[in-house]
Amino acid sequence: MSISRSLFCGFFLASVVLFPSAAFCVGADFEECARKQKERSSDPRGNFSQYSFKSVDEALKDPETFWKFITAPETPYIERRAAATQAMKALPFSEVPAKWIPRLYAAQDELEKAAQIYFGLVPPRCWSVAYFGGRGLEKERMVLGHSWTPPDAETPYPLTFDEELTAPWPWQVNEALKDLSSAIYKELDNPGRREELLSGVMALPITTDEEARLFVRISHYYSMHHKTLAVMARWHAIGADPGKPKAASMVAREVGNDMRMRAMYADPEESRRIGDVIIIDILKASKDREVVFNAANSYHDLHFVQEYEKREGKGVPASPTAIKLITEAVLDPQMGDDWSRVYYYSLFLPDLLADAPFTYAEIKEHVHETGDLTKDLQKIQAWYDAHEDELAKAALAEEPGLNKLRALLKE
Repeated sequence: MSISRSLFCGFFLASVVLFPSAAFCVGADFEECARKQKERSSDPRGNFSQYSFKSVDEALKDPETFWKFITAPETPYIERRAAATQAMKALPFSEVPAKWIPRLYAAQDELEKAAQIYFGLVPPRCWSVAYFGGRGLEKERMVLGHSWTPPDAETPYPLTFDEELTAPWPWQVNEALKDLSSAIYKELDNPGRREELLSGVMALPITTDEEARLFVRISHYYSMHHKTLAVMARWHAIGADPGKPKAASMVAREVGNDMRMRAMYADPEESRRIGDVIIIDILKASKDREVVFNAANSYHDLHFVQEYEKREGKGVPASPTAIKLITEAVLDPQMGDDWSRVYYYSLFLPDLLADAPFTYAEIKEHVHETGDLTKDLQKIQAWYDAHEDELAKAALAEEPGLNKLRALLKE
């Protein structure tokens, strides 16, 4: 048995000791999973674009008929997914950003809530999960406007095509909704579609936290590498709004990577600086620990330079304002316990500083030792004290440029 398999099985052995109803892992489980997954991937029936059904053709003639068809309990599995893969024949793209993607997300969220524990199915023992026999699983409930009762018997989670055919209809709908999402994403490869999507999503309101989070969710997932200034203006406003903590946290988490990807296709300097100002204004506005540390992580994602890039002479572009604000957050006891603050600091800033007080590699062995953590925080404080005046002056000099970007990001 391989090392990884031994460790994995050890995890399950511990689970069985603590939870007797948990699944138990043996080497044969992996072979059985691999066999079934290989069978499924090579099963020609799984190519849903090959099918032609009169029922599907009729469903694709009208958006609402299409939606009812792919979500109805009585729709056969193959026909359901065959229709979903052809979704763009039914849905006018002009309605996709502000109507159909929100509807898709709402249905997926409802299914996730209804599923509770794998739709009442027993996960295969080769998965990295422990199963506790559906404990606490409710019985009859409403799902997408239809009554559904999870299976009483312990039905295995489907791994083969034949198992998929008999899976509970909410599971089948969930798979069809993934097909619908993929169909929308593929449509975005057509010229002009991504701009149309980003223009259309601007019709969504962002008054509440949930509305704002939906806007960020769509504009992030469906267009990670391309963002218009209008969209980023909204991200900026949402991220700096303490009244929208969930949406602000999502902006904080995604903005660094999205702006780094945007830099590959648009003006790299503008993209980087837009990321900077959004992150900086989030750090200034929020006292929420999750939002602040997500923003700090985004700053690292935005500016991190790979070793090969360093060898090629690429330097790390650093915003003194961001460095100052992140360091101050790490030194603030209200931002978490000593372990959290030292750990997050070691992940975020050492890669971006020429003279960091320590690196993650240097502290990982003692990151749970109280005395050592205190010393680490003292090192961060000493570094900050030594650089505070320099950072303050540099941040002041940076402010006019940031203000120009803020003006650019006004809706």
